[in-house]
Amino acid sequence: MSTMTKNQNTNPASYRPLDDLKLLKQREGQTLEFINRYNVEHILRTVCAFANGEGGRILVGVDERGRPHGVPQADKLMAQLQHALFERLQPPVICTVNVVTDEDRRLLLLEVAPGADGPYTAADVIYVRAGDVTRKARSEDVVALVNRLTNIPRWEARPNISCAPEDLDQEELLRTVKQANQYRFTELPTQTGALLDSLYLIRGGALTNAAVVLFAKDASRFLPQTRARAVHYADLTREEMLDNKTFSGHTFALLAQLIGFLHTNLALTSSLGGTDELTRKDQATYPLPALREGLVNALMHRDYSRIDGGISLTIYPNRLEIWNSGALPEGVTLTSLREGGISHPRNPDLAQVLLLRGLAERLGIGGRRILEACRALGMPDPEWEERAGGVQLTLRLPKSAVSIGATATTVAGLVPRALTFLATLKPGESFTSSIYQERAASQVSERQGRADLAQMLKARMIERRGSGQSTYYVRTERLIS
Repeated sequence: MSTMTKNQNTNPASYRPLDDLKLLKQREGQTLEFINRYNVEHILRTVCAFANGEGGRILVGVDERGRPHGVPQADKLMAQLQHALFERLQPPVICTVNVVTDEDRRLLLLEVAPGADGPYTAADVIYVRAGDVTRKARSEDVVALVNRLTNIPRWEARPNISCAPEDLDQEELLRTVKQANQYRFTELPTQTGALLDSLYLIRGGALTNAAVVLFAKDASRFLPQTRARAVHYADLTREEMLDNKTFSGHTFALLAQLIGFLHTNLALTSSLGGTDELTRKDQATYPLPALREGLVNALMHRDYSRIDGGISLTIYPNRLEIWNSGALPEGVTLTSLREGGISHPRNPDLAQVLLLRGLAERLGIGGRRILEACRALGMPDPEWEERAGGVQLTLRLPKSAVSIGATATTVAGLVPRALTFLATLKPGESFTSSIYQERAASQVSERQGRADLAQMLKARMIERRGSGQSTYYVRTERLIS
């Protein structure tokens, strides 16, 4: 086995303070354990017990009375622990490990999701939680754990006999190995069969649905419901679309395409530096980390078993919506989405791979991160609601926002590519539609390029001259502000 890569995240400024979790004020119990001194065996037994129960959190470096003492060499121990969790617990447990701070002390915080593939074992022993005690499972505990398992496997764990290993994206598989080994301190095998087996993506000799969702190059050929749709409307009536795309591919391809759609269609917010200067500071109209978090959550938690399900990303002049099919998982409420809590992943095999890829850093706090990011930009709080058989996240722009790319009735009606093009023109300079298409809109259709020109005309940034094949456009003196 190769040597583990050193921790890449050793900047103390990046550590999350502990006080926002308020764990130190709680008592140890069914879902909370304090461990004063680092002891890997104690930690593994407790993680195993939490996975066999309701999930839970473990704070290392805190005594049983909730007094923090810290963990020496926390970063090094976090790396060792990441490796031990993956290698010594069976089946794989969804658990994150992070260094958090309390004043000048560093602690280790482990967050364990309740398992769906148990009973789980540590060193071939089943452990369970009884109040604030972790103990070996008795015969009646084992019976209860086995009975809790459904006879029908989870959708993501069912075999997909149509998909073969050669249908998978080998580069994405190798990228998963590299990133897991580098950032999650886990030594994944590089041989395809062994890798898929270690990730529980092969069962009974066949690839699972989760393997198709995660890695199939043409996932929609095997599972049509994996597609995602993204639309940008010019106004609230939904009568005119500025952009309309349907994406297909595996999870990582979908995420890249959806983020690319955001970069193409989300414009900038402009603010003046003062009354005596015309220095404009530009930033995205929405917090991009929050959008990424929302998309990852939608891909990770959506109900893939629904043939009519999917993911949609919709941009309006005043808001942005991310919707995924499937009701909230058991134990998750709209309130807990905002406040954070122990995660109950609908698709644990999928979630495990996203954790190893570093796309889901902490269990159950994605909603709180989105909330904090919106507040940091002075935006209204995000809204979650159950809608149309799924869960929808809505981010709204503040009413006072000056957003370029937001509406079709002001300068804000321009997408970033149009703004970039306009910035290269001097007042009075002329151009044709073909020049605009070539210089700025080569990545979109000619129809979309004409829609861009229509928005520039509405915003009075350009004027139309001539007619028919002799039509051309002239840049006006109106400023972009």
